[in-house]
Amino acid sequence: MRLMELWSPIRAHAEWIALLRESLYGQGPLTPALASDEERCELGQWLKERKPFYGHLAEYQVAEQVHHEFHRHATYCLQLANSGRRADAIAEAGENGELRRLSRRLVKTLQRLKHEVADIEAEGSAWGPQNRPG
Repeated sequence: MRLMELWSPIRAHAEWIALLRESLYGQGPLTPALASDEERCELGQWLKERKPFYGHLAEYQVAEQVHHEFHRHATYCLQLANSGRRADAIAEAGENGELRRLSRRLVKTLQRLKHEVADIEAEGSAWGPQNRPG
């Protein structure tokens, strides 16, 4: 897995979080329906495209699960904001909130996945040339 290949979706994840925060303050485009579609974001697309190559790896499976939990919680935060509990929603997305915890866990898991893939590629045994991701 090339380094640039991983940093682009992580950067997109950070940008998505910024959109979420704007939306929690009533200024952004995200709705609960949009937030619940985990394959709509760039990171979700990245995970989906790589599943045939990495889906068998433990760290990939953890990343997929944490990404799902992140979107579920983002949806919950938007629902809170929309129901008049904006302060609670903002706290959930804040530095000590559950959403931030899930985001940090997701990024750390992706970093471990990068190392897991690099180790396997160094061994040359995970996949043949026809299955190697581009």
